[in-house]
Amino acid sequence: MSINAISSVSLYEYYYQINKDEQKKKESPLVEEMRRYGLVPTDNEQLNIQLLKNAKEAKESQNSPKEIPYSDRPWADLMYQLDIQFNPDPKDDIEDIKEELAKLTLGMDDEELAKEVNDLRNYVENMYLNFQTNNVGNSRYTTTLNAQLNNLAMVNQASLL
Repeated sequence: MSINAISSVSLYEYYYQINKDEQKKKESPLVEEMRRYGLVPTDNEQLNIQLLKNAKEAKESQNSPKEIPYSDRPWADLMYQLDIQFNPDPKDDIEDIKEELAKLTLGMDDEELAKEVNDLRNYVENMYLNFQTNNVGNSRYTTTLNAQLNNLAMVNQASLL
C-alpha cells in the first residue's frame, strides 16, 4: 500500500487533532484553576503559581469583611454600659444591643422611660446604618449617643426616687 501526498496530509491532520485533544485533556490542575479565575496561563510555572495565589488572595479579601477595631465603633460606650461583649461583625453588636434594650423594656411600667429606650434602640440602628455608609467611626455619633445615655441615666435615677 502506498501513501500519496493527500492521504499523508490527511493522516497528519488526523493525528495532529488527536494529539491536540489529548493535550487539552491533560492540562495541569494549575492551568485549570487559573482559567477558573479568568487568568491566562504563561509558559513559566512559577509565574502561574504566583498569579493564581494573588488572584485567590484578592478574591478572599473581597469576600471577607474588614475587621473594624472596637474603639472605632461609635456604640462602644453603650456596649460597655450594657455589659455586652464585642463581636467580630459590627452588625452582631447592633443585634445584641437591640436585644438587651428590648429586655430592659419588658415589664416596664413607665411609658416615658420605655419610649426613651425604644428611641435609643432606633438611634443605635440608624447609627449603624450611617456607620456602614461611612465605614469609619464618627465622633459626632459618639457624642450624641453619650448625651442620650446620660439622659436615660437621669430618667432612670428620677424614676427610682
